[in-house]
Amino acid sequence: MIQYVPFLPLASDAARNIEAFIAQWRPLTAELPCTESFDSDNWDLRLAGEIQDRARPSHRLGLPFTKFTPDNRRMERRVLDQPLRDIAKAWTLKHLAEDRPKNIGSPRNLLEVWRRLEVGLLDRGLTSSPEFITPDVLDEVNLAIRMADRTNDSRKYELCLLLNRLVDGLQESGLVRTRFNWKGMTVKPESNFNRVGDEFDLKRNKMLLTDHEMASVGYGFSQAELPQHRYPMAIAAILAGQPSRIGELLDLPVDCAFDDEKGGEKLFVMRWRPEKGGKPMQKEFVYATNPWIPNFKKAIAWLTEISEPARKMAKWYEDNPGKIHLPERLEYLRTKEWLELKEVADILQVNPPKFVSRFEHKYLFSRKMPLYGEKGGMRKVRFEDLERSVLADLPPGFPVMNRASGLKYSEALCLLRVQEFKGTRRFDTSPSNVMIQAPSYQRFKRALDQAFDDLGRTNMDGGLLRISTHKFRHRWCTAAEEAGIWRWFNNAMSGRLKISQADAYDHMTADHVHKVRAELLPEGGRLFGEILAFTPKEPLYAHEVERQIEELGMLKAIVLTPFGICINDFVQSPCEYHNDCLNCGNHDCVKGLPARTENIRKRLELQEKALAGARIALENGDYGVEDHIRQTLEPNVQRLRAIVQVLDDPRFPLGTQILLAHGPDGHPITKATQFRIETRKAQGLNTAMEESMLASRAQALEFDLGSPVDL
Repeated sequence: MIQYVPFLPLASDAARNIEAFIAQWRPLTAELPCTESFDSDNWDLRLAGEIQDRARPSHRLGLPFTKFTPDNRRMERRVLDQPLRDIAKAWTLKHLAEDRPKNIGSPRNLLEVWRRLEVGLLDRGLTSSPEFITPDVLDEVNLAIRMADRTNDSRKYELCLLLNRLVDGLQESGLVRTRFNWKGMTVKPESNFNRVGDEFDLKRNKMLLTDHEMASVGYGFSQAELPQHRYPMAIAAILAGQPSRIGELLDLPVDCAFDDEKGGEKLFVMRWRPEKGGKPMQKEFVYATNPWIPNFKKAIAWLTEISEPARKMAKWYEDNPGKIHLPERLEYLRTKEWLELKEVADILQVNPPKFVSRFEHKYLFSRKMPLYGEKGGMRKVRFEDLERSVLADLPPGFPVMNRASGLKYSEALCLLRVQEFKGTRRFDTSPSNVMIQAPSYQRFKRALDQAFDDLGRTNMDGGLLRISTHKFRHRWCTAAEEAGIWRWFNNAMSGRLKISQADAYDHMTADHVHKVRAELLPEGGRLFGEILAFTPKEPLYAHEVERQIEELGMLKAIVLTPFGICINDFVQSPCEYHNDCLNCGNHDCVKGLPARTENIRKRLELQEKALAGARIALENGDYGVEDHIRQTLEPNVQRLRAIVQVLDDPRFPLGTQILLAHGPDGHPITKATQFRIETRKAQGLNTAMEESMLASRAQALEFDLGSPVDL
């Protein structure tokens, strides 16, 4: 196991730091199995860290260190200038080691930022090196990204964020000659939150499965008899029964499900590994309330049976490295040195040769198997050449299929043999005798399309029925939203890490939104200004408190602040304490929010330092310090200490909300109101309204500071 040590600049000399930076990361190229050396200008990132391409596992994942060209239709063949080329390579290795990307897109986006940086440097007549980067250069690069043609807004936003992070990293590593503060503009793509109109209806229909499509899946699942129909329908049935992604399902182990019992309830449990950042989990389904469990069991049984020959073949290759797998009927060929072309065809499970030249070109030349014997005579192939050629076709990384989870090919529920379900003139089905294939979305999609066609299912207008797998989870998640299920629970079942990730799966219409919100509110309650949407169960962990607070924020009932939550009714009145939340009576501090609790502690520390400094100034006789201490600093410190005391008190459970009284009577609004009263009285005008405002504020100040209020 290689231990990665972060690069630390030794001095302020950028040129020397660049040489040291490249020298430190250069040896890591040895960890890229498909890349020849650091000096190669076109890297192949197959098997690099956690990067893998399930759709085309044997295809190279190229990362060419070439110059940027505005015309994206043809790749520029000239390589980046030095030393920026080597710096970009070293930074790519750093990115692979520290960030551990799971696909080739992340390194390619980073490389595009390097290409644009080179353009910005060269346009100003500077050397192609990050040591000469200046804010002016970065402004031009940032503008070029935002104004780029043939690039959508989401990609522009991602590239601008990458540029900001790269500049911060370069300065932290001491690779820039002059230090500076710079932050580029990142324009987030516009999102349309409108839930009415033709545009929303079009998007909703595009993202969700229709009732007709769901009925077609059910029909196909009930009518499937052949393996080529059962395989895609089983996967579709699992997708239709719970929220998941196709990649997660294709990575399931063969022992992914089992029966269990908890609290007297019989459960069906599925082991799951999310792709959206969530941790490995177990999805539990209660037999008494979930009618889909028999379909889950039936689908898993089908997949287990269909994948068994492929899993046995994979296990054979694990136990017999360096040898080709042969079915029992062809085992006798293992003892032969020379094979006839018909025997080669039997092993490869292909059509027997009618014309030697065609057979050689189609099956032997591409596999680099030499053909021996004179033309017109009996042509033969060495068994060892055939064996070497077949073993070279084993999937990259064999026997491990998923490097992140350690899942082996011999343990994969959805594994298939090459040419599974394909018919020929000689065989009804012709799965390969010698080779397996990792399950992929493309393979499943083709099988599903063919199953619908074979079973006579069409769309509503009689055309071909085609379903995308993302529609299953969009329909499921939207149905959960419409049923009023908590979004944090929906996220947990979907394997998503952040509450915000659920936004893309919420396609509720305006009528559904109003219906759900109305059902969640108590009688006579308001949606804005009061936390009345939920009565949450007592949370057990800090992350549950975070989820509940974020869930309330999604309802627009509250505003999240750096210290807790704001419950001000903005419909009735604006904020009177702008950026002074800890002195506002409409602000709640919530126990169990780690980041916000830390902010409160830091604010207390800052106020205590300010109070200590003010007392020193008071001893020195500075004018006005005494009033500042009495009216502002001491009340602030007192309030913050009271809040921290409640947060640290074990008698108060997680989720306790600390409703604060309004701040000191020296607040600017109070002072302004008092001044207005004095002015109007001097003018002989009525001050009843102003005095009532002061009375209401004074009444609020009588509230017991730090009292926990469980709303």
